[in-house]
Order: sequence, then C-alpha cells, then structure tokens
Amino acid sequence: MIRHIVLFKFKKSLNQNDIQQIADLLLNMRNKISQIKDCKWITNIHDRNHDYGFKHGISIDFANQKDLQDYIAHQHHAEVCEHHLFPSLEDGINGLLVFDYEMMD
Repeated sequence: MIRHIVLFKFKKSLNQNDIQQIADLLLNMRNKISQIKDCKWITNIHDRNHDYGFKHGISIDFANQKDLQDYIAHQHHAEVCEHHLFPSLEDGINGLLVFDYEMMD
C-alpha cells in the first residue's frame, strides 16, 4: 500500500469556505479515479509555527506504485490541480509539498 501525502500552503487571501471548496474537489476525485483506495483531508493542529504555512493537506492511499502513477497522470487529477488547486496556492505549484511512502503491515 502506498500513502501519498500532499501538504498545501494556501494564499492568505483565502477564507475557510474557499479552502473547504478545494478540499471537497480534491476528496471527490475518489469518485472519478478508481485507483484511489482511501483519501482524507488533513489539517495541522500543531500550535507552534513550524509548519512554514503548510496548514492543510490530503492523504491518499493506493494499492501500489502503478496506481499512484496512473492517478498522477489521470486527466481529472490534472484538471483539478491546474484549474482549482494551483491558483489557490502561495507561489503556485511551489506551494505544495509531496511525500509518498510505502505502508508496512
């Protein structure tokens, strides 16, 4: 099992409703991309300033590396990122941090 974690640094001009709309779009990708096994919206609850502005994210599980690669190449994923996510981030695509790892039993 592969876990794909993406952290987001949203523009300061966005409010909670704006961020929730983006979260909903990202979470709804599971309805269009069959390779997604599970996904969750995540929010940093740490009260110190060590997040460098990365306060929200998504955790997505895949059966294997091929499913992750298929997801990354999927047209729906590209459209959500290009039209909704990237324009909402500080510094566009530089406003995200990706961490993938293999989950051990």
